[in-house]
Amino acid sequence: MTNTEEVKEQFYSDLRDTIKRVPADDRLILIGDFNARIGSDSEKWKGVLGSQGVGKCNANGELLLALCSEYSLVITNTIFKHKEAHKNTCMHPSSKLALAGLHHF
Repeated sequence: MTNTEEVKEQFYSDLRDTIKRVPADDRLILIGDFNARIGSDSEKWKGVLGSQGVGKCNANGELLLALCSEYSLVITNTIFKHKEAHKNTCMHPSSKLALAGLHHF
Protein backbone atom coordinates (compact mmCIF):
# COMPACT_ATOMS: atom_id res chain seq x y z
CA MET A 1 0.00 0.00 0.00
CA THR A 2 2.89 2.36 0.71
CA ASN A 3 4.88 1.61 -2.44
CA THR A 4 5.21 4.25 -5.13
CA GLU A 5 3.40 3.92 -8.44
CA GLU A 6 6.76 3.16 -10.07
CA VAL A 7 7.33 0.20 -7.73
CA LYS A 8 3.82 -1.11 -8.40
CA GLU A 9 4.28 -0.72 -12.16
CA GLN A 10 7.58 -2.63 -11.97
CA PHE A 11 5.94 -5.41 -9.92
CA TYR A 12 3.15 -5.85 -12.48
CA SER A 13 5.64 -5.64 -15.36
CA ASP A 14 7.72 -8.41 -13.75
CA LEU A 15 4.56 -10.44 -13.09
CA ARG A 16 3.49 -10.09 -16.74
CA ASP A 17 6.94 -11.26 -17.86
CA THR A 18 6.61 -14.31 -15.60
CA ILE A 19 3.09 -15.10 -16.83
CA LYS A 20 4.27 -14.94 -20.45
CA ARG A 21 6.80 -17.70 -19.72
CA VAL A 22 4.14 -20.13 -18.48
CA PRO A 23 3.34 -22.67 -21.22
CA ALA A 24 -0.12 -22.12 -22.70
CA ASP A 25 -1.34 -25.62 -21.80
CA ASP A 26 -0.35 -25.26 -18.10
CA ARG A 27 -2.78 -24.11 -15.42
CA LEU A 28 -1.78 -20.86 -13.76
CA ILE A 29 -2.69 -20.06 -10.18
CA LEU A 30 -1.61 -16.76 -8.63
CA ILE A 31 -1.64 -16.64 -4.85
CA GLY A 32 -0.38 -13.69 -2.90
CA ASP A 33 -1.11 -10.53 -1.02
CA PHE A 34 -1.83 -7.92 -3.66
CA ASN A 35 -3.29 -5.43 -1.13
CA ALA A 36 -6.22 -5.26 -3.50
CA ARG A 37 -9.87 -4.55 -2.92
CA ILE A 38 -11.47 -5.80 -6.10
CA GLY A 39 -15.03 -4.69 -5.46
CA SER A 40 -18.18 -6.17 -6.90
CA ASP A 41 -18.56 -4.73 -10.43
CA SER A 42 -18.99 -8.07 -12.20
CA GLU A 43 -20.48 -6.36 -15.28
CA LYS A 44 -17.39 -4.21 -15.86
CA TRP A 45 -15.05 -7.16 -15.20
CA LYS A 46 -17.12 -9.90 -16.91
CA GLY A 47 -15.16 -13.14 -17.09
CA VAL A 48 -12.75 -12.01 -14.36
CA LEU A 49 -14.94 -11.10 -11.41
CA GLY A 50 -17.98 -13.13 -10.36
CA SER A 51 -21.16 -11.89 -8.72
CA GLN A 52 -19.91 -12.60 -5.18
CA GLY A 53 -17.35 -9.77 -4.94
CA VAL A 54 -17.62 -7.36 -2.03
CA GLY A 55 -16.93 -3.72 -1.28
CA LYS A 56 -15.43 -1.07 -3.49
CA CYS A 57 -12.40 -1.41 -5.71
CA ASN A 58 -9.17 0.42 -4.85
CA ALA A 59 -6.21 1.37 -7.07
CA ASN A 60 -4.44 -1.94 -6.35
CA GLY A 61 -7.65 -3.75 -7.22
CA GLU A 62 -7.78 -1.97 -10.58
CA LEU A 63 -4.21 -3.09 -11.32
CA LEU A 64 -5.01 -6.68 -10.41
CA LEU A 65 -8.29 -6.75 -12.33
CA ALA A 66 -6.59 -5.32 -15.43
CA LEU A 67 -3.89 -7.99 -15.25
CA CYS A 68 -6.48 -10.73 -14.83
CA SER A 69 -8.47 -9.40 -17.77
CA GLU A 70 -5.36 -9.21 -19.95
CA TYR A 71 -4.46 -12.87 -19.31
CA SER A 72 -7.98 -14.35 -18.97
CA LEU A 73 -7.51 -15.06 -15.26
CA VAL A 74 -10.50 -15.50 -12.96
CA ILE A 75 -10.75 -14.36 -9.35
CA THR A 76 -12.42 -17.54 -8.22
CA ASN A 77 -13.50 -16.57 -4.73
CA THR A 78 -15.92 -14.08 -6.33
CA ILE A 79 -17.69 -16.82 -8.28
CA PHE A 80 -18.82 -19.09 -5.46
CA LYS A 81 -21.18 -18.07 -2.68
CA HIS A 82 -19.50 -17.92 0.74
CA LYS A 83 -20.69 -17.18 4.25
CA GLU A 84 -20.18 -13.50 5.08
CA ALA A 85 -17.48 -14.43 7.61
CA HIS A 86 -15.48 -16.15 4.86
CA LYS A 87 -15.71 -13.52 2.11
CA ASN A 88 -12.72 -11.50 3.30
CA THR A 89 -9.31 -12.58 4.45
CA CYS A 90 -8.34 -9.52 6.45
CA MET A 91 -9.24 -5.98 7.37
CA HIS A 92 -7.27 -2.85 6.50
CA PRO A 93 -5.70 -1.63 9.76
CA SER A 94 -6.66 2.04 9.53
CA SER A 95 -9.80 2.13 7.37
CA LYS A 96 -11.22 -1.16 8.74
CA LEU A 97 -12.35 -2.02 5.20
CA ALA A 98 -12.32 -5.69 4.29
CA LEU A 99 -9.73 -6.95 1.82
CA ALA A 100 -10.88 -9.83 -0.36
CA GLY A 101 -8.98 -13.06 -0.54
CA LEU A 102 -7.74 -13.74 -4.07
CA HIS A 103 -7.45 -17.05 -5.87
CA HIS A 104 -6.78 -17.09 -9.58
CA PHE A 105 -6.72 -19.66 -12.34
